[in-house]
Amino acid sequence: MKSMQFIKWTIGIVLFILILYIGNVFSIKSLPRINIYPLFLVFITTICFSIIHNIRWISIVEVLRQRPKEKKISFFNYYRWLVNSYVMGLIIPIDISFVGVRMFYMHRENMMMPHNAIFSLLFDRLLDLIVFIPFLIPTILFTLKITSYTNTLMLILILYCIVFIFISKEKSFLMFLKVYNTVINIIFKAQFMKKIFNVNTIPLTDYTLFKPKTLYAVFGLSIIKYLLLGVKYYFLGVALNVNLSFAMSILIISLIQVSCMINITPGGLGIVELGTYGTMKLIGIDEAQILPFVLGQRIIFTACMVIIALLTNIASSISHNLRIQNVE
Repeated sequence: MKSMQFIKWTIGIVLFILILYIGNVFSIKSLPRINIYPLFLVFITTICFSIIHNIRWISIVEVLRQRPKEKKISFFNYYRWLVNSYVMGLIIPIDISFVGVRMFYMHRENMMMPHNAIFSLLFDRLLDLIVFIPFLIPTILFTLKITSYTNTLMLILILYCIVFIFISKEKSFLMFLKVYNTVINIIFKAQFMKKIFNVNTIPLTDYTLFKPKTLYAVFGLSIIKYLLLGVKYYFLGVALNVNLSFAMSILIISLIQVSCMINITPGGLGIVELGTYGTMKLIGIDEAQILPFVLGQRIIFTACMVIIALLTNIASSISHNLRIQNVE
């Protein structure tokens, strides 16, 4: 296990050094002037992004919970678990963190059956993929100058209409969830999963609990979450004086997300930077602005999430101590 972690960190560091070499880091004679107000808006957008994500995850969990008489988990506790998974994703592969950290908290609280917990977390990630794909194809066509900006927007709208029609057809989407659920259960029946959760039989998740109203809600929240990610990149560009329009910042997210899907290094170290650098180069950003943006992305986004996690955990600790004092 330790040797595997060492290999992953080595790959990440090598790729990070490679991007410094490609970007000619020694040509940067001074740090870029940072605009404070847009930087603050990056922080606020990060909070909004994580809150929307939390609302979506809770919406999924509450549908699957089969123990309604148990103690209610507060919105704040869900949020703390989520931001902790984001922070842990800075030192281990992101998808492992998103699922593993929240699964740990859910298992510790004994709040729902393990197979339902796994389904809720993987379905949460699946929604990101469903929203991401309709942006990806038109963005690639636009980047390759095959379609105009107007045609790209029209294509995105058409693809989203198709997705919406698919979701609105309850039987079709439930059939899709059935296949998805089967795959999850195949994974869950692995011997190491049984050892982790100390179970021998794994019941199927009742995916039919998801009604159109819930599906529309989580799909809408997923779109908002995606757009907030684009807004965050736009404010980052403004903060670092990078010539990146609002519309372009929304479009390029899908290309950057492709690199994020290759989760083999801790926190996507090196891979995310390479993806961002390549994307910025494709859309014609000035070469002198690309490397500062790439490095700023890593430093500023990391700092924002760490600060949010610290504030959340400090608030949780204070709240816990106050409850103990009131009981005494």
